[in-house]
Amino acid sequence: MRFLLTLSLAGVLALTSCSTSTTTANTERRVTTSADLERLIKDRLAADPQLSARKVDVDADAEKNQVTLKGTVPSEQLRLRAVELAKAARNGVAVVDKIDVKPTSVPHGRPRGRCRSASCRRTAQQDRKPGRD
Repeated sequence: MRFLLTLSLAGVLALTSCSTSTTTANTERRVTTSADLERLIKDRLAADPQLSARKVDVDADAEKNQVTLKGTVPSEQLRLRAVELAKAARNGVAVVDKIDVKPTSVPHGRPRGRCRSASCRRTAQQDRKPGRD
């Protein structure tokens, strides 16, 4: 009787360890295509409140385990954050960073665009006169 109990316990342990490795293999299989990897990274970028409003393109090559990020962000911190999120998406993924940092600034403290007040229009016209810097 002890022999049967020991044998059944060994069988249960063997099956449990097999099912865990199968689950791990299924998890790795989920992100095997380039489209899957690209979607995973785009979802991570969209989930970040500061990066979701930015235009960052993602090109993935699952066979090479490589991702290319392209676009423009206003700060170095956001560029680093985008690269960090892409690297965390998959173990060992190589990230090619082609993100430009272009701070958004307003020249002379005034927004560009149409002036709504008469004084603003006069100032804008004076700024456009030749010889005025």
